[in-house]
Amino acid sequence: MEIHQKQSGLAILELLIAMALLAIAGSFCAFMDNGAGRGFYFNADCQAVLAALRRARAMSLANVGAGNAAPHGVRFDPARNDFIFFSGAIFDNDDPANEKIDFEGAATRIAGANSVDVIFSPITGGASSTEIVIQDDFGRSVKISVNELGRVDRE
Repeated sequence: MEIHQKQSGLAILELLIAMALLAIAGSFCAFMDNGAGRGFYFNADCQAVLAALRRARAMSLANVGAGNAAPHGVRFDPARNDFIFFSGAIFDNDDPANEKIDFEGAATRIAGANSVDVIFSPITGGASSTEIVIQDDFGRSVKISVNELGRVDRE
């Protein structure tokens, strides 16, 4: 009398088919995710602009800096495609205390042709109403506004 035992486990052919299906699914995911990395850098750049503006306002409100009641601001320079955190009523390019901030994404840029200084008043934190537009080469655009009370918003 013959006794047959049932074998358990996966055959090599089954493993190869499963690996092929995973490879096909992975290739579809790679092609579908063509802009996620660029979007990440663009959002990070927008958050950096918001953080710099809010920091300048907070330092003006707290009277931090040389000679009490020093205004603080951020200069946006489309020609150099950067922004600079500074202290004082007027931007001084030669001030060693300036903090230059570059965009993370190579495609991110500041819209416009002229430099824009956003300066927050000491104690009140107010500023002149300003809009800064951040764009990238892939059609994304974000408008950041500062109102006369110094409120910073992303639209």
